Amino acid sequence: MPVCRWMAGLLCASLLACGFNSQQEESEASATPEQTRAEQSATRISSAEIRANGGATAYDVVDKLHHRWFKDQLSGREVTVYVDESPVDGGAQALRDFPSNTVAALEYYDGQTAIQRWGVDRAGGVIVIVRNRK
Repeated sequence: MPVCRWMAGLLCASLLACGFNSQQEESEASATPEQTRAEQSATRISSAEIRANGGATAYDVVDKLHHRWFKDQLSGREVTVYVDESPVDGGAQALRDFPSNTVAALEYYDGQTAIQRWGVDRAGGVIVIVRNRK
């Protein structure tokens, strides 16, 4: 009799686990475009978002949408700004020199990713300004 109880418990646990996994898979498969976009926007601000949220400069846009980009959360160091892959002096304050209507997108790389791409002196992360091409 104890073996039957053990088998019944095992069967019940297996069925529950299968049901949980299928529910989890269904919820992941039914992720809305808005949820996917929200995940992407943690590291990128598109031109549509820049226009929709206003702000006179690139600094204003980042300040409004992703203030945490200004300082790396792990290292505590300030961000470095790049314009189309070229570094700019002045850290986050350099973003004030770029009117938002000249910016196509803003991309953020955290400190760890920035170190891998640009080297150890970028531990504070990087904000890349992608300018409009006209």
